[in-house]
Amino acid sequence: MPNDEVGLRGKAWVKATLIENADKNFVQRLFKTDSPQMDIGDGRIATHQMGWANIGGGEGSGGGMKTIVYPNIIQEKDKSLVWLPAREATQHAEDTGEYIEVGSPEDAEELSTKYKEVLPNFDGRGTPGTGGPGSKSTENPNSEAYKIMMKMNKRKLGLITGPAKNGK
Repeated sequence: MPNDEVGLRGKAWVKATLIENADKNFVQRLFKTDSPQMDIGDGRIATHQMGWANIGGGEGSGGGMKTIVYPNIIQEKDKSLVWLPAREATQHAEDTGEYIEVGSPEDAEELSTKYKEVLPNFDGRGTPGTGGPGSKSTENPNSEAYKIMMKMNKRKLGLITGPAKNGK
């Protein structure tokens, strides 16, 4: 069922999916105001660009196909940014684990094109959402374990500040 806010799942799904993947460098860079930038010409700068692909399904993969969202702009060990063409970026994502697995090409299209629309609203207020199909979390979004995981990831991304209580 389409959601007019953003698309298929809406802003809550995009937010939750990003927060659930707080361990990824490209996700962390989305939330840092001091993230490196690269000059892309014509007076424009970039910090991110996302793509998506179906990977797997070949020999040795167990035949399983998965849909991933990955960064085309990656951060090198020296902290500089490098833009990679789609094929190289997909291979980099597979090699490094710097991708988010989603449930369908429609989810991938939504996440890879709408992630910037939710960033101005990342202020720690509101409900994180349910994660949607293909999200990492197998927890019920109303469960205590899911709430703890989301709170820890929000802290990691700098969306929550102050001392942690009881490791949460």
